[in-house]
This record gives sequence, structure tokens and C-alpha cells, in this order.
Amino acid sequence: MSIRALVRRPTFWLGLALWVAVGVAVVLLLRARPMTASVPPALGAAPSFALVRMEGTPISDRDLRGAPYVANFVFTRCQSICPMLTSRMVQLQRRSAVHGLPVQLVSFSVDPEYDTPERLRAYATNAGADPARWTFVTGPLAAMRQVVVAGFGTVMDPVRATSSSGAGLIDIAHSARFVVVDARGQIRGHFETSDEGLAQIIATLRTLRDEERQ
Repeated sequence: MSIRALVRRPTFWLGLALWVAVGVAVVLLLRARPMTASVPPALGAAPSFALVRMEGTPISDRDLRGAPYVANFVFTRCQSICPMLTSRMVQLQRRSAVHGLPVQLVSFSVDPEYDTPERLRAYATNAGADPARWTFVTGPLAAMRQVVVAGFGTVMDPVRATSSSGAGLIDIAHSARFVVVDARGQIRGHFETSDEGLAQIIATLRTLRDEERQ
């Protein structure tokens, strides 16, 4: 049968219409399905700690239970990567608020002997940290090392850096990743701070929220 004869048949157009209708329905169904993230399995318990907030009040890991938190590691006199990490945390603060995600942001100082609560508070204010959602934490050097190195499995190594003027400066090697901890205190991933990494954190936090609602 020729093509011309085929297209003259009513059944041809009926079949074509059905195929188009099915295709449109499939597209609409896929668009309507919520996008979910596959949450990494628990990597182990986040560290226990008893430290000091930037306000000078105590904070422990138990205070953070009940909702996820995102941890990162900075220090106030850092002139290398910390300004970028802090700006990324500012973006995460904004994005999590836009999405209505119940999450705390916690920045652990890797230079606790210098980073007093007062210095951390000034640094936080300058960065635009919302104290209701984001706190900076310090404590004795041994306790901070236990949390950062033994607890979160990252680094905290002082090194000697030299500025262009020749004056010796202290730098501290530390992780550039953000750590997501769930509401039960389990580490759920170490994430890059790229745009893609922040998107993965938001997707993970959204999925963790949905898990808690079930």
C-alpha cells in the first residue's frame, strides 16, 4: 500500500493521535515527578564535643541533634582558602533558607588558640552569618584537634607560609569540603564547595528532611 493511500485512512490518523497523546502524557508525568537525591549511606557517627560558641556560650554535639547540620573548617586570620569557604557557606545559608530546610551551619576553628569567641563573632558578623542559623565554634587546641582530625577524619596542620613582603605568616592546612551530618548525628557525606557541590548538599538536605517526615 502506498503512503498516499495509507494517510487517507481514518485509522492512520487515529493511531497517530493516540501515539501523540501517550507521548505527551509520559512527558507530563516525568515532569510532575519530584526530583530526589540519593543520600549517601551513613559513614559513621559525627564526633562528640563540648566546645564554645562565638557568643561565649557552651555548645555540644547534643545541642545539634534533631536536625541536620553542615560543618566546615576555617580560621579568622586565614588569607588563602577560608574567604572562599566562608562565601560558599553564605550561599548555603541563603539557599537553605529559600528552600525552607531546617539545618544548622557550624564552622569549626582550626586555629583555636587565636580564634577567641570575640574574634569569631566579629568574623561572623563581617561575613553576614545569621546567628540563628550559623555559628562559629572554638575551644582548647587538643579538643579541637580531636574533633577535626579524629572525629571528622580531616586535617589540621600548621605550616609556615611566607608573604610577598617576606614576613612569616601562619597557615593551617585543613579540609575545603563541607560535611553533612544528619539529625541522628551520623555523617552523610563530605561535599565539594563548587556550585555542583552546593546543589548536592541542598538535594541531600531535602532528602534527609523527607526521610524524617516518613
